[in-house]
Amino acid sequence: MDETKPVEIKPEEKTHFFIVTEDQNVEQTLKKIIAKVITHSLTFSGKDGGYAFDFLQKIAFPVIIISDFSLPDINGIQLFDKIKEQEQLKDHYFILMTPLMDKELTLKAVQHGVNDIINTPFAIDQIITRLNNSVNYMNLFKSFKKEEQQYTELNDEFQKSINATLEALIKIQNIRMPEFAKNLPRINTVVEWIAVECGDCSKEEITDLKKAMPLTNIGKISLPESLINQPVMVNGFIKNPPMEQIPVISNEILSKIKGYEGPANILTHIWENYDGSGIPEKLQESLIPLPSRILRVVIEFFEQLPKNGNMPGKVIEFLESQANRIFDFRLIAWLDQYLAHESENSKTPREQHISKAELASGMALARNINTFSGMKIAAAGMVLDDEKIERIRTMTHEDPVIGKIYIKK
Repeated sequence: MDETKPVEIKPEEKTHFFIVTEDQNVEQTLKKIIAKVITHSLTFSGKDGGYAFDFLQKIAFPVIIISDFSLPDINGIQLFDKIKEQEQLKDHYFILMTPLMDKELTLKAVQHGVNDIINTPFAIDQIITRLNNSVNYMNLFKSFKKEEQQYTELNDEFQKSINATLEALIKIQNIRMPEFAKNLPRINTVVEWIAVECGDCSKEEITDLKKAMPLTNIGKISLPESLINQPVMVNGFIKNPPMEQIPVISNEILSKIKGYEGPANILTHIWENYDGSGIPEKLQESLIPLPSRILRVVIEFFEQLPKNGNMPGKVIEFLESQANRIFDFRLIAWLDQYLAHESENSKTPREQHISKAELASGMALARNINTFSGMKIAAAGMVLDDEKIERIRTMTHEDPVIGKIYIKK
């Protein structure tokens, strides 16, 4: 066999062996036994670990390696370790040949994790047993890989089907509710920012939230045209009875889609009021999923914006008037923080954030200062003096500010 050019063969047709030894008698003996015992086999050989390692990197199928411990360059255990360090080589089966009387070396080989050991000098029945074991292992491995590939292909097709279904649902939703579709990119931006900045959403919740947002109004697709663009709730109350089914329909559609159980739960509970008076389960406060509470505040913000002359400050005032009844007050504060962040990073910023230590008399607050306990300790527009500054610092010493303090430029 030409040792410089690996032979091109179909890996599923044969069982492949690779013998690594500089002892020609050992090599020929093993080749004869393999040829006689293992039908449909093909055997390669090399005289040192370096060649063996290079050879294995050039083939795309698993082989059964039978390696001497004593090699001219690196020993057999070092060759095994080098092979197992490479992800693309980890599927090879490794048999190490060790002297029968060297128990310490045999133990070391086992500790390193070689698949099997052949003691030298050879006992023919031992070699046959080891060869049969290795072939059975490789056949099982090939069968597993084939099944794994079939599963992957089926899963890919299934995922394509799911994606096509979701795309169709989103398209139907957006065609029927074009105003929502127009606002969706900004809604996504605001919701994601709040979810990250508030620090209370887990990575899994943020992932589910991203998947849920494009389908926020999917429960409305069954509504007649006269209701499709109406708000689900007005001031926390259902005005049209068909709206009560929206969270139920959202759940029925999404909970049956693999991987969308979390998004389904988020959309099911968007319309729970913070005080427990909402739908569908009348959940209260922290029992309402945090992603649902975030979506609720942001959706209401964008619904109220055109009704309030597209003046974000007025909408924030409206949301605050319903804090702790409909909305989580902290999320209103985080929404206001997003608006401040957006303003500060605009081309013509009119506000900037500063630390408590930088507060000075004469400064005017650009945003409310809210704390995590729910206290509004200073209102937007307030002009600071020494007494007010001291009050802010004292009250936020143990009750931290939500977000940052913003002042007018």
